[in-house]
Amino acid sequence: MAGYRIVPFSELTGKQVMSIAQIHVLVIDSLLSELGLFVVERYYQIACADASVIGCCAISQSEFPLGWVIGSPAPSQLNERVRTALGPRSLLRALILRPRLIGQIFISS
Repeated sequence: MAGYRIVPFSELTGKQVMSIAQIHVLVIDSLLSELGLFVVERYYQIACADASVIGCCAISQSEFPLGWVIGSPAPSQLNERVRTALGPRSLLRALILRPRLIGQIFISS
């Protein structure tokens, strides 16, 4: 018997989503990670609620995420939903705390 189970993103608990966000920030070097844990967590929360997003996660017997995969047929729409949900105030705060992100945001737009 495997020491894990595969769970669709839509069935992840809030604690599991938070764990995925924490792992993401620690190991994935990306603009999203640079925006901080709050933004990364919000990204995964929105992805979990989006029926067009395809994703699953390997969950250990102790309910801890071991790995995950996620994909969207329209990643720009998912990113727009995240920006809208966060609002300009949160994004401005992230830019003030991490000014080097300004150039990266223009490049990725």
